[in-house]
Amino acid sequence: MKYIEVFKSYQGEGPWMGRICWFIRLAGCSKRCPFCDQKEAWKGGKKAKPIELVQMITDQTPYVVITGGEPTEQNLTGLLTLLKQRGYKVQLETNGEKFIEEESLWSDLWMHIDWFDCIVVSPKRDDLDSFHSLFRQDNVYFKFLVKSPDDIYKIFENVSFTQLYKKPAYIQPLDGDPEIAKAILEEDFPPCITKRIILSPQLHKLLGVK
Repeated sequence: MKYIEVFKSYQGEGPWMGRICWFIRLAGCSKRCPFCDQKEAWKGGKKAKPIELVQMITDQTPYVVITGGEPTEQNLTGLLTLLKQRGYKVQLETNGEKFIEEESLWSDLWMHIDWFDCIVVSPKRDDLDSFHSLFRQDNVYFKFLVKSPDDIYKIFENVSFTQLYKKPAYIQPLDGDPEIAKAILEEDFPPCITKRIILSPQLHKLLGVK
């Protein structure tokens, strides 16, 4: 596998926000979003076997986050198997594209989807209908990068999302911009939206840690 780094920090986003976790940052991402804050993970990286990555976890912390880059562009089965055998709770951070591409193929990714304790999907496309099968998964949560309150309204205009996805929608201001967070706070959203959104402010950056 190709990886960038293995490190320990606070999870700053999504449903595990505030938890101390080990992060395995894998290399490679074909999306190349211009706003990405991990551009160094787009390509390159060091090579390691899954067991070598697991051995880089050097204490008893039980939570592991597999992130990137886009980790699903590599085969995760070996790494995931080793982590679960050792009793870790595992979160996957992904843009969800591979789940869409491989949905009809019954791929390794879909066959092992329940092995992840938590999957956080951050869509990089406007067509939320493409994620309809993920909306139904109990261990899948959605996190959205937004530039304004209008982006939040657009999310909840999607009928599939509002009817099939019953968990909180995590809202992350683009680039951690506090002005976006203030605009969201000042917006008079209807209760059907306010009840569903949770701000995800990249806690680790606020704390000045990796």
